[in-house]
Formats: sequence, C-alpha cells, structure tokens
Amino acid sequence: MKPVLLSSLLVLSYGTLYAQSNFKQGYIITNKNDTIVGLIDYRIDQMNAHICKFKKTETSPVETYFPGQIVGFRFTEKGRYYISCEIEIKEIKKTVFLEYLVQGMMNLYFYTDVITKLNYYIFESQNGEMRYITKKPDEFIKTADNKFLDTKYFIAKDIKYQSDIKNIFKDIPELKKETKDILFSHDAMISITKNYHYLTCTTGEACVEFVTRPDKHYTEYKFSAYGGVFASTIDGISHFFPIIGCRLNISVPKYYNSLGVTFDLSWTGHPLPISNPVKPSQGYVGFTTNQSLLSLMVGIRYTHHKGFIRPFIEGGVVLAYTKNAIIYSYAGWVDKIGSNGETYKVPAVLYDTINNINLSMGLNGSTGINFKVEQNRFIFFSAGVIYAANYLCNKTQLYPRLTLGYTF
Repeated sequence: MKPVLLSSLLVLSYGTLYAQSNFKQGYIITNKNDTIVGLIDYRIDQMNAHICKFKKTETSPVETYFPGQIVGFRFTEKGRYYISCEIEIKEIKKTVFLEYLVQGMMNLYFYTDVITKLNYYIFESQNGEMRYITKKPDEFIKTADNKFLDTKYFIAKDIKYQSDIKNIFKDIPELKKETKDILFSHDAMISITKNYHYLTCTTGEACVEFVTRPDKHYTEYKFSAYGGVFASTIDGISHFFPIIGCRLNISVPKYYNSLGVTFDLSWTGHPLPISNPVKPSQGYVGFTTNQSLLSLMVGIRYTHHKGFIRPFIEGGVVLAYTKNAIIYSYAGWVDKIGSNGETYKVPAVLYDTINNINLSMGLNGSTGINFKVEQNRFIFFSAGVIYAANYLCNKTQLYPRLTLGYTF
C-alpha cells in the first residue's frame, strides 16, 4: 500500500511541477471502444503513463482520465500510442498507460517507472505472458585508494538485460546474432520484435509498428525578425534612431510550455550630437559623431501560450559593443598645384576622426503582445528598456526601445 501511495504522490508532484499544458492533436478510445477525436496534453513519459488530459476543442473543458478509465489514447502527429494495462514490477501490481511500440506475434511496450525512474521494455507473448527488461544507469566507480595502487575510475555498465533478451528469443536461432550485445534502445528492441514476428508468423500477416520514437529533441525553436525605434538621451534631449534585430526563443514544451530562454541580437547606427567634446586647440570649426551599437541580450521569457492574443514579459542581461566616432572639422591649409606647376597654400576645412570602442554589460527588460496569424506564426509588438553605459556622455542610462516583428 505504501509504494502505491508513494507513486500517487510522485505523480501529483510531477503534475504540480509541470502544470503548464501542451495540447496536441489526438484521440481517446473509451471503454466502449468509441473513438473521440480532440486534443491531448503531451507530457513526459512518467506523466503520460499515469494520466491523460483530454479536451474536444481548444475551448472545451479539460477531461482527466486515469489508467483503466479508458482503453487508451494516441497522439495523431507524434504517433505515440498508449493503452491501459496491468503490470507487476517488484511484486507490486498497478494499472498504467503503456506506450505501445509493436503489435504482432510478440507485442512490445515501453514504460518509465515514476518511483525508480527506470525504463522498461515489456515483451508480451501470444499467451499473455509479460517479460520485463530494464537497465540500471551506468555508475562511476573509484578503486580502493592505498599506497600501493593509484586511484582509478571506471564505468560499471548494467548488461544483465542482454542475457534476459537472449532468454526471451532463445528458441529462434536466427535471432542469436541480433541478441548479442543488443543495445537498450527503441530501435534495437523494435527491430528484434519485428524480426521475431516475420520468423514466426505463419499467415504472412504484417506486424504493426506504431510510428513512435523517443523524443531526442524536446526543444522547440522560434525565430523572429524585427525593426523599431531606439532612444538615447544626451544633455536632457531625447534622440530617436532606427534599430533592426533578430531573436531566437528556445523552450521545452513537454516540461514548461510558457517559459523559454531568449537570445536577442540587435544593431543601430546613428549620428549623435554631444555638447562638450574635447576640441582641437587651433582652428576648431565643429564636429559630428557616429555611434554603432551592437547588443546581444540573453534572458528568460514568459509567454501566455493560449488564444489569439498572447502577452509576454522577459528580462535578462545585455552585452553591448559600442563604437563611437567623433569627427572634428577645423580650418587649415592644403597644397594646391597651379596651372604653371607651382605649389601654393589654400585655406580648407580638414577632418580628424577619433574612434572609441567599448564593451559593457547591462540589464534589459521588455513586455509585449504576440498576435497569432497562423499555426506557430505570430506578429508581435514589444516595448522595453536597456540599462547600460553611454560612453559619449560618460554615464549609465536607460535606453527605451519599441519593436515590431514577425515570429516563425
């Protein structure tokens, strides 16, 4: 009873930790064998094995099903198929949703135990007997440390599962080579199960491999391009300049759909008046400036991921690469060659450029709204500020900015 209670508590803890939903197209199969199409919350293996959250449409209320309350459920796009089944691990019986991998002369299922965190491949024979194959994580072991032996480390691998696989398929000599050093992976287990089917099936009927592979890439990438306005204040006067940039947002929907890491790269180049430069000692006429600002921002973004309008807020750090150029103009003389070949001096305006390159750290924050235009496509508007050093006026200040862009 205690292990069952512990399992329930762990499932609840997973549900609390990953409370964000991630609904995907799919269907459920009721205990009356009716198929109902809708949306299913796509979660990690431990959660999929114990709970199914389903809704018929985007706006429908969520219906929660536990193993035994429905025959199973399947994700249409992902292809992953789960069925209710009673299993027994460490002499503890429980009903869970097993992921169905292969249906044939030998059925193959996959299950991740919520208590031990171990993965299991479960082989079901034609008479209903279930054989459980698991593998413990690799261990780093340190040798005994004494004055005669050097300290050494080695990796202890659990390969007991290989002998268990050989025992399951011992009656099929054609599979002997395949069972040797077999990997503990979906590809290897699916392959040997399918080969067993074709070697033992006498009717010529094909086995069914459900389109499923473990998600090697849980990560979702969204790219954005934008333009906007960047503001800087010098001597109490605000100056506005154009800005362009691109953005990459990385999230893991199966774990937390609304939270992501953002990388933002932007550039602006503009003339910027300042009032008190260090002037040349002679012949000073005037000056102009040019500032190029390249900013890399790294932060965390929270986005409301439902509906047509999806507000977001983000914050992080900024690395600013600034190149300032002050171009002085002053009166001087230049040589000129006359028609008779003689050289003489003429007055002219001369220029001298002083470049100043700086790299500084700062902070940034912004908020905005995503407008959904189609699946995974958004037009967004954001308003934010950068808090960083301005070396033209020798102080740290806020740089407001407004941007309009497109996410794809």
